[in-house]
Amino acid sequence: MDTKSVSVRMRRRHSKKCGVPFVPHKYQEKAIAHLLAHPKAGLFLDPGLGKTAITLAAFDILREEKLTGGMLVVAPLRVAHSVWPAEVKAWQDFSHLSVAVLHGRNKEKLAKEPHDIYVVNYDGLPWLIQSGAMQHLLKQGVDMLVFDELSKMKDHSTKRFKLMKPWLPKFRRRVGLTGSPAANGYMDLFGQMYCLDLGERLGQYVTHFRFNYFLPDGPYKWRLKPGADEKIRNRIKDIVLSMSAEDYLELPPVSEIRIEVDLPAKVRKIYNEVEDNLFSLLASGEVLTAPNVASAISKCKQIANGAVYLGSVDPVTGEPLKNNKWEELHKEKVDALVDLVDELQGQQVLIAYEYKHDLERLLKALGKDTPYIGGGTSAKEAARIEKEWNEGKIRVLLGHPQSIGHGLNLQKSGASNVAWFSPTWNYELYDQFNRRIRRQGSTADRIRIYHFVAKDTVDVAVINALRRKGSAQERLMEALKERWR
Repeated sequence: MDTKSVSVRMRRRHSKKCGVPFVPHKYQEKAIAHLLAHPKAGLFLDPGLGKTAITLAAFDILREEKLTGGMLVVAPLRVAHSVWPAEVKAWQDFSHLSVAVLHGRNKEKLAKEPHDIYVVNYDGLPWLIQSGAMQHLLKQGVDMLVFDELSKMKDHSTKRFKLMKPWLPKFRRRVGLTGSPAANGYMDLFGQMYCLDLGERLGQYVTHFRFNYFLPDGPYKWRLKPGADEKIRNRIKDIVLSMSAEDYLELPPVSEIRIEVDLPAKVRKIYNEVEDNLFSLLASGEVLTAPNVASAISKCKQIANGAVYLGSVDPVTGEPLKNNKWEELHKEKVDALVDLVDELQGQQVLIAYEYKHDLERLLKALGKDTPYIGGGTSAKEAARIEKEWNEGKIRVLLGHPQSIGHGLNLQKSGASNVAWFSPTWNYELYDQFNRRIRRQGSTADRIRIYHFVAKDTVDVAVINALRRKGSAQERLMEALKERWR
């Protein structure tokens, strides 16, 4: 079905319905037609382009044509709870669809009931498969699988990927939705594309993918062979539709502002010792050790922020493995952030923090009642905060990128300020976090992104890495768009 047929089909549906109809934009008609034409399809669409509504429209047409039975959506927890059910209710065209969110105490009961759409979060996949619920859904005719935020399947070595791999062939239609397909480089594409085409385009084994397109670049690191990026893009472009928000929406421009701080002399000595020798003696008498380079980088990031965990930490998250004991080393970044909040004179600002000790110190400086969305924040509480933020009742909001990067629309108040207290290595989280306010419907004249950087520290390397990763993903998205212009 082409875009013209989609347009005619949607108009015919509207003539029979009352209420608020879903009238797709031209670019959405193109995306719907793409899903209808490709049983294995990727939509690499920026946030704000309506991936959920596009998928619902395609699914409903496929159901009418008896080309699919039911749909299973795998999504981040907040997206599963808030976005999919809300989107079905928002449009008259989809209000007849029944949605079951398989989470919480009633998930076993809901999985056994007949519904059109079942939504489960990624962490719920082990339960879904091991409990037998997946097998039951398949028997009920659920044969369309949607990965919302497909990038969460990029790592072929994760438990979720290994659990899902044998079940993928059982779905005759597989769809992947993401706005950040290659946040850390082209290596991210293997797992995602496998979920769609079972290795038809990039190979069935990651070892073959590496051999064909990459060269070793240090321990466990790989770089593209000359021309490999174009070869990869050509291999996947037939089933992937890429769209950038800037091409279809009127979004406010972005300004990046770096706010630099100097480490105090005593802290600089500690930083240098950890960086050079993997240990240092703190003023309190505590010995700060880093057993390996990854841990040392995490310790250095924390020192740059102003506090550090004293025990062993997870080299990926930087959070403590055994206890929460931490020590404050300086307040340079905290003071600089408080100054920014004061300078904004009541303008809304969304602040990204990384470590729990960052959150505790920021709450102490900004006020203990400052709202935040992070680990442990319930879906209900997040929805309340989202509503009050969009109504302009919240001026300062703290958020952890992993908790706030998906499923929240924070643009409706016209907020224009994002502050990164701690820069992140993860470009996907960085991009998605910023797009919470840089979305369709924003009335801001410009989005200002503030980076708090401790001079001559790992912070500088993180900012530079973000820019490199961003440019690589932008090149991928731009090249894939050429096929659809």
